[in-house]
Amino acid sequence: MEPVLQRGTDGYDTVEWCARLDGSSGKVGMYGASYVGATQMLAAVEAPPGLTCICPAITSSDYYEGWTYEGGALHLAFAENWSLSLATDTARRAGKPDVERALGDAARDTHPWYWYLPIRDFAPHRQAGLAPYFFDWLQHSRDDDYWQSVSPERKYARVRAAGLHIGGWYDIFLDGTLKNFGGIAAQGDGELARGGQRLLVGPWYHHPWATRFGQVDFGPSAVGEVVDELQVRFYNWRLKGQDDGISKEPPVKLFVMARTSGATSTNGR
Repeated sequence: MEPVLQRGTDGYDTVEWCARLDGSSGKVGMYGASYVGATQMLAAVEAPPGLTCICPAITSSDYYEGWTYEGGALHLAFAENWSLSLATDTARRAGKPDVERALGDAARDTHPWYWYLPIRDFAPHRQAGLAPYFFDWLQHSRDDDYWQSVSPERKYARVRAAGLHIGGWYDIFLDGTLKNFGGIAAQGDGELARGGQRLLVGPWYHHPWATRFGQVDFGPSAVGEVVDELQVRFYNWRLKGQDDGISKEPPVKLFVMARTSGATSTNGR
């Protein structure tokens, strides 16, 4: 399974299938974090008619820069660990327990593999043969058509859905979250897209939604229920037309890190 290239068209078909289900209002919402946030963005830029809202969390705006590469250099730790995790799942689904075990062991302790050379012969993937896309990433070391064809930030003008974007101050994809929010708000196709973007940023890293980072506990304003509650309110509003006052609230909510009290601050754009 290639993890990016077909997700837009797959997402389009899935959304439209959901919109036609018995009992459906025809309005579809999506949600999820990290890679599942990426699948939302890739579906949104395909603009399926049934897609009313998305809620991508801790995810990126591009799958070359800030995902697989950083400043043009391979993001080695992320690329190896993520691809090993994907390949482990592929082996499980294929009923290959020995391969699954070997890949899982490598994914759980990737550090020794960071030194493996040449990387074009990266042994866990060469031996398993389940992640050819990893070698495609190496081959496409420049921001070429391979990456540009699936870059959400190049296609914001095609998005028609409202969005609730959730990011973390310590998350590796914070830049992407901010770009997705601002880019669709500025360039989206229609008022729902341009006027319907919202942003929540809390003191989280790439692990939703831990209240602690290192030795610091950020308290009740950072707990997962804060995210859950806002998501439910957002979906009720956009999918069911139930506005509990959320439409009057500022579109940007930030956890202000400088406050020792750990209070959440709400700010407008």
